[in-house]
Amino acid sequence: MLVVEIKHDEAGDDNRNKSKFRDAKAHFKRLNEVLSEAGEPWRYHFYFLSPEDYTGFFDRLRDGKVKGWVSGLMKELGNNVP
Repeated sequence: MLVVEIKHDEAGDDNRNKSKFRDAKAHFKRLNEVLSEAGEPWRYHFYFLSPEDYTGFFDRLRDGKVKGWVSGLMKELGNNVP
C-alpha cells in the first residue's frame, strides 16, 4: 500500500515537515510490524514528494522499482529508507 504526501514547490526542511515526516515513518514502521506479527503479507510504504519528484516517482512506480526509492524532499528531511 503506497501512502504519498504531496508538498508544494517551496516545501523544505522546516521543522514542521521534519516532524511530520519523522512521525509518519515511525507510524508506518509500527503498523508494518503489527501487520507482520498478524501474518499479513502486505505493507505500507510512505513517500513525501514535491513537484520535482513526480516524474522520478511515477517512472519508478510504473517500472515496479519504487521500493527503496527516495525523493529529493525525503533526502532533505533526513531520510535513509522509505
